[in-house]
Amino acid sequence: MIEREVLEDAIRRGCTWLTDVAQIKEERVPTECPNAPQMMQKSWKGAMRGEYSAGYKNWDVFCPVWHSGQAIKALCFAYRRTGEEKWLASARMAGDFILAQQITDPSSDEYGLIWAVEDYADCVNTSAILEALDGLLVLSETTGDPRWRDGAILAARWVRDHAYLGGAHFLDCYSIPEKCFKEPDWTRNFVPPDGFEKMHGRPLADDSIFLKMYHLTGEESFRTVFFELTDWLRTHEVPAGTWNNYLPSKGKKGDSHPRQSFWWGMPMYDAYRETGNEEYLDSLRRCGEWYLHAQRLDGGMFRRTDLRFNTQCFGVCTSGISCASLLWMRLYSIDHDARWMRAVERALEFNLSVQFRDASDPNLEGAVLESTSTPNGSDRSPYNLRDIATIFFIQAAERYLALTAELPDEARNW
Repeated sequence: MIEREVLEDAIRRGCTWLTDVAQIKEERVPTECPNAPQMMQKSWKGAMRGEYSAGYKNWDVFCPVWHSGQAIKALCFAYRRTGEEKWLASARMAGDFILAQQITDPSSDEYGLIWAVEDYADCVNTSAILEALDGLLVLSETTGDPRWRDGAILAARWVRDHAYLGGAHFLDCYSIPEKCFKEPDWTRNFVPPDGFEKMHGRPLADDSIFLKMYHLTGEESFRTVFFELTDWLRTHEVPAGTWNNYLPSKGKKGDSHPRQSFWWGMPMYDAYRETGNEEYLDSLRRCGEWYLHAQRLDGGMFRRTDLRFNTQCFGVCTSGISCASLLWMRLYSIDHDARWMRAVERALEFNLSVQFRDASDPNLEGAVLESTSTPNGSDRSPYNLRDIATIFFIQAAERYLALTAELPDEARNW
């Protein structure tokens, strides 16, 4: 079992990095981030600068809306345990940033749309909207302020009413200037695994947001969408426990994305809790097993994992193993299989081993390493940060502390 004080110190360091280093505190375009000036975001105050290269000492930003939404969850969970007001203030700023991107004119066809720009500077990714909303719900629960919840509901309605194709698939690239969905260039060369049809759109079940919206609003259509998604996903896994038949995994090439089993597998937990149907639990277990195979000896995992669970030598993806930990802890809460918690502790220990605690570069201090670059003949530092490595580590560490605090000593022998 990992000592509570060790995790608490790591969480404190990670939260401090998010609030003091990563977050933009004033209204400005972060010109130190080459992608930012072109991105159609209505404001920047409260957003997270997500990408940092230690070798080049360069910042950049990638989809600040969903990254900030997940940061809200990390900061709120840490605040709930410690009462540290600084972290809640930072979460509020991130929430303000997200809501500042929302269309609030009730007469507009885009009413509720959040400009969650991701792959293109002028296009919204549907997945990026959904991955930001749970943070707004957590912020509303934490503060008692309904405006975060109300903004999330409006956004979920816009996605349901405009992006959902039916049949468990969503359109996923909305052009802000043209006010319509477009086919992203990166879908055109995608070839699904043998025996699977190339589908139009993707089954975006991220964060079980539609089931949560059903419970908040009572709108039956949200529940219908959620179960259409989970029923499709649990019957279309390839390989078992993940979804190489959809981007961002690589289809016939066989490389699986490290967070795909989290975004689309974790909702099986909520589907099982809602219905008691063991078929959802079976799917969740397959996702847990896939992650067990993908985890490396030192507790980490890599961004590219092939069908035989081989990886590249470089390209560690720390955020992926933290997401796996969150899924494993959901499984443990159901079946109390010690394998899940052994894997969680290995993952958390890996995170602790790659957190910067004595960095000469102040931009690194307290952050959790996300990835390493190939040296390519240079002695330049290969270390790369992504805010989501620190964010998902904090979420997983907080969940571990809460889960283990509930268990008697004799139940912690995994």
